[in-house]
Amino acid sequence: MAPLKVFLDEDLPRQAEVLLVSLGLNVAYVPTEGIKGLKNGDLLARAAREGRILITRDKGFLRKGKYPAESHVGIIVVRLTVQNTPNLLQALRVLLEEVEAASLLRRVVTVSETGHHFVG
Repeated sequence: MAPLKVFLDEDLPRQAEVLLVSLGLNVAYVPTEGIKGLKNGDLLARAAREGRILITRDKGFLRKGKYPAESHVGIIVVRLTVQNTPNLLQALRVLLEEVEAASLLRRVVTVSETGHHFVG
């Protein structure tokens, strides 16, 4: 099986890229790709063209009806109570260890210290 492909937004730390690669994911990181500052719609379109799930902290991706399932491969929005790198890495690790990759496709998921929630 091919590794899950993700697009890591610029609002997440480099350590998240390192973690995701260590978990076997195919990661494209916005700062590394040289595309910092893209508008949300453009970022999501690029991720979709590349067949990647977008991982971000940007709650704008949670707007109801703004990003229908057919417009993306998947969106994971990190919503932490305590914003720090260890919490972020742990929340992502738990999500990716507990949830089948196929169930993330064409879905919007929030992830926090207390678990994950499928939106809509």
